[in-house]
Amino acid sequence: MHSLQPIATNLDRLFGCFNGRAYAGNTPTLRGKVGQRVAFHLSALDNDFHTFHLHGHRWTDADGTVIDTKTLGPGESFTFEFTEDDPGRWFYHCHVFSHLHMGMNGWYVVS
Repeated sequence: MHSLQPIATNLDRLFGCFNGRAYAGNTPTLRGKVGQRVAFHLSALDNDFHTFHLHGHRWTDADGTVIDTKTLGPGESFTFEFTEDDPGRWFYHCHVFSHLHMGMNGWYVVS
């Protein structure tokens, strides 16, 4: 999770990115299969706070709390794992409203 400044893109706006890409359909489409053990590895690679959310899914945080949203500070990372049990097309995004609208979103497809 990071942003690209106008000076880096030569465009007139800021882009919120996953792996250097902005907006669902252009960001990585992540894929899983029912019954598969899935791991998400996330990092905040800029000076902003980001709040990652994956629709249709929950996982157990390191302290044992079941959650569906995780906040990362600048330079922080985290990993969560679960066994996939929910087929469908799921939206993932940063819950910071301005970051979501700057393109920090994508699809997770479970077959």
